Amino acid sequence: MTQTKHIVDFKAKFSEVVKLLEQGVTIKVIKGRAGEVVGYFSKNEEEKSKIIRPAGLLQNKKFQLSDDFFTMAAEELEEWGVFTNRNAQWIANFSSQ
Repeated sequence: MTQTKHIVDFKAKFSEVVKLLEQGVTIKVIKGRAGEVVGYFSKNEEEKSKIIRPAGLLQNKKFQLSDDFFTMAAEELEEWGVFTNRNAQWIANFSSQ
């Protein structure tokens, strides 16, 4: 069952709207003189099914990242604007491990 309510009534009588929703009534909210539809409110909402995506080209393949994959040179960091004198010591300590 669907009931139509103007947005003014919807806002003014919200506790009544909640009771209707608990009873399973769908409410169509409209606005303006032309009755432009704002939206539908309902208790029974269908859950979206989870999309399962295959791994694609790397499925069932083994691969290994090189040891230097995550290290960046100071020049690269300067280009990105993240290299400063403050983190130069941290980078030196991190790369010596």
